[in-house]
Amino acid sequence: MKNNISVQQVIYVKMIKPAQGNVLTNYGESLENLKLKPNFGHMIIGTGIAAAILFTHFRLLHIFDLSALVAISFFNLLFVCLLFPLEGPILRKIGLLFAGNIVGVAWYLIQYAFQEASFFFVTTDAFKFITIFAKPLIDFVWIVTLWSISLSVLASTKRKNEEL
Repeated sequence: MKNNISVQQVIYVKMIKPAQGNVLTNYGESLENLKLKPNFGHMIIGTGIAAAILFTHFRLLHIFDLSALVAISFFNLLFVCLLFPLEGPILRKIGLLFAGNIVGVAWYLIQYAFQEASFFFVTTDAFKFITIFAKPLIDFVWIVTLWSISLSVLASTKRKNEEL
Protein backbone atom coordinates (compact mmCIF):
# COMPACT_ATOMS: atom_id res chain seq x y z
CA MET A 1 0.00 0.00 0.00
CA LYS A 2 1.22 3.46 -0.91
CA ASN A 3 1.72 6.18 1.68
CA ASN A 4 -0.75 9.06 1.13
CA ILE A 5 1.35 11.70 2.90
CA SER A 6 1.79 14.90 0.91
CA VAL A 7 4.87 17.09 0.77
CA GLN A 8 2.99 19.89 2.61
CA GLN A 9 2.24 17.56 5.52
CA VAL A 10 5.90 16.55 5.77
CA ILE A 11 7.02 20.18 5.74
CA TYR A 12 4.44 21.05 8.40
CA VAL A 13 5.40 18.18 10.70
CA LYS A 14 9.18 18.57 10.32
CA MET A 15 9.60 22.36 10.13
CA ILE A 16 6.63 24.49 11.10
CA LYS A 17 5.16 22.58 14.03
CA PRO A 18 8.42 22.30 16.05
CA ALA A 19 9.25 25.95 15.39
CA GLN A 20 5.86 27.06 16.71
CA GLY A 21 6.34 25.03 19.86
CA ASN A 22 9.80 26.50 20.50
CA VAL A 23 8.64 30.07 19.97
CA LEU A 24 5.77 29.67 22.39
CA THR A 25 7.94 27.90 24.94
CA ASN A 26 10.70 30.52 24.73
CA TYR A 27 8.17 33.36 24.97
CA GLY A 28 6.61 31.85 28.09
CA GLU A 29 10.02 31.33 29.68
CA SER A 30 11.06 34.91 28.94
CA LEU A 31 7.94 36.25 30.64
CA GLU A 32 8.70 34.24 33.78
CA ASN A 33 12.22 35.67 33.98
CA LEU A 34 11.02 39.26 33.67
CA LYS A 35 11.83 40.95 36.96
CA LEU A 36 11.79 44.62 35.98
CA LYS A 37 9.24 46.69 37.77
CA PRO A 38 8.64 50.35 37.02
CA ASN A 39 9.94 52.71 39.67
CA PHE A 40 6.79 54.70 40.38
CA GLY A 41 8.44 56.71 43.17
CA HIS A 42 10.98 58.09 40.71
CA MET A 43 8.17 58.76 38.26
CA ILE A 44 6.23 60.85 40.80
CA ILE A 45 9.34 62.84 41.73
CA GLY A 46 10.16 63.33 38.03
CA THR A 47 6.63 64.51 37.28
CA GLY A 48 6.87 67.13 40.03
CA ILE A 49 10.25 68.37 38.83
CA ALA A 50 9.13 68.46 35.19
CA ALA A 51 6.01 70.39 36.21
CA ALA A 52 8.15 72.92 38.06
CA ILE A 53 10.45 73.30 35.05
CA LEU A 54 7.50 73.76 32.71
CA PHE A 55 5.94 76.31 35.05
CA THR A 56 9.19 78.28 34.92
CA HIS A 57 9.29 78.06 31.12
CA PHE A 58 5.67 79.16 30.74
CA ARG A 59 6.37 82.15 32.99
CA LEU A 60 8.89 83.15 30.34
CA LEU A 61 6.31 82.97 27.54
CA HIS A 62 7.13 86.51 26.46
CA ILE A 63 10.70 85.35 25.68
CA PHE A 64 10.04 81.90 24.23
CA ASP A 65 8.07 80.99 21.16
CA LEU A 66 5.05 78.72 21.68
CA SER A 67 6.64 76.04 19.49
CA ALA A 68 9.70 75.96 21.76
CA LEU A 69 7.49 75.50 24.81
CA VAL A 70 5.61 72.68 23.11
CA ALA A 71 8.90 70.97 22.18
CA ILE A 72 10.28 71.31 25.72
CA SER A 73 6.97 70.09 27.17
CA PHE A 74 7.05 67.08 24.84
CA PHE A 75 10.64 66.34 25.89
CA ASN A 76 9.71 66.50 29.57
CA LEU A 77 6.69 64.25 29.07
CA LEU A 78 8.72 61.72 27.09
CA PHE A 79 11.53 61.83 29.61
CA VAL A 80 9.32 61.37 32.67
CA CYS A 81 7.19 58.62 31.17
CA LEU A 82 9.99 56.59 29.56
CA LEU A 83 13.17 57.25 31.55
CA PHE A 84 12.16 57.83 35.15
CA PRO A 85 10.55 54.36 35.58
CA LEU A 86 13.86 52.68 34.66
CA GLU A 87 16.44 51.55 37.19
CA GLY A 88 19.07 54.08 38.10
CA PRO A 89 19.88 56.81 40.60
CA ILE A 90 17.23 59.52 40.91
CA LEU A 91 19.82 62.31 41.06
CA ARG A 92 21.29 61.21 37.73
CA LYS A 93 17.81 61.22 36.15
CA ILE A 94 17.08 64.69 37.54
CA GLY A 95 20.43 65.95 36.29
CA LEU A 96 19.75 64.55 32.83
CA LEU A 97 16.29 66.16 32.83
CA PHE A 98 17.78 69.56 33.72
CA ALA A 99 20.54 69.13 31.12
CA GLY A 100 17.91 68.28 28.52
CA ASN A 101 15.94 71.41 29.32
CA ILE A 102 19.07 73.56 29.18
CA VAL A 103 19.96 72.10 25.78
CA GLY A 104 16.36 72.66 24.65
CA VAL A 105 16.50 76.34 25.61
CA ALA A 106 19.94 76.76 23.99
CA TRP A 107 18.66 74.98 20.86
CA TYR A 108 15.71 77.37 20.71
CA LEU A 109 17.91 80.46 21.14
CA ILE A 110 20.27 79.34 18.37
CA GLN A 111 17.33 78.51 16.13
CA TYR A 112 15.74 81.88 16.92
CA ALA A 113 18.97 83.72 16.03
CA PHE A 114 19.18 81.91 12.67
CA GLN A 115 15.51 82.60 12.03
CA GLU A 116 15.85 86.32 12.71
CA ALA A 117 18.98 86.59 10.58
CA SER A 118 17.39 84.73 7.71
CA PHE A 119 14.19 86.78 7.88
CA PHE A 120 16.31 89.93 7.68
CA PHE A 121 18.02 88.78 4.49
CA VAL A 122 15.33 86.56 2.94
CA THR A 123 11.88 88.03 3.39
CA THR A 124 9.94 85.82 1.02
CA ASP A 125 6.78 84.13 2.19
CA ALA A 126 7.96 80.78 0.84
CA PHE A 127 10.95 80.82 3.19
CA LYS A 128 8.70 81.63 6.16
CA PHE A 129 6.39 78.78 5.18
CA ILE A 130 9.30 76.32 5.00
CA THR A 131 10.58 77.50 8.38
CA ILE A 132 7.20 76.98 10.04
CA PHE A 133 6.98 73.37 8.85
CA ALA A 134 10.67 72.49 9.32
CA LYS A 135 10.86 73.77 12.90
CA PRO A 136 9.06 70.79 14.54
CA LEU A 137 11.27 68.35 12.62
CA ILE A 138 14.39 70.18 13.74
CA ASP A 139 13.11 70.18 17.34
CA PHE A 140 12.55 66.43 17.06
CA VAL A 141 16.29 65.99 16.39
CA TRP A 142 17.41 67.36 19.76
CA ILE A 143 14.62 65.55 21.63
CA VAL A 144 15.52 62.12 20.24
CA THR A 145 19.26 62.74 20.60
CA LEU A 146 19.07 63.76 24.25
CA TRP A 147 16.66 60.99 25.11
CA SER A 148 18.93 58.35 23.58
CA ILE A 149 22.03 59.79 25.28
CA SER A 150 20.16 59.69 28.59
CA LEU A 151 19.27 56.04 28.03
CA SER A 152 22.93 55.29 27.36
CA VAL A 153 24.03 57.09 30.52
CA LEU A 154 21.54 55.15 32.65
CA ALA A 155 22.54 51.85 31.02
CA SER A 156 26.25 52.52 31.63
CA THR A 157 25.47 53.31 35.28
CA LYS A 158 23.65 50.01 35.64
CA ARG A 159 26.51 48.14 33.97
CA LYS A 160 29.08 49.75 36.28
CA ASN A 161 27.02 48.81 39.33
CA GLU A 162 26.74 45.20 38.13
CA GLU A 163 30.51 44.96 37.60
CA LEU A 164 31.21 46.01 41.17
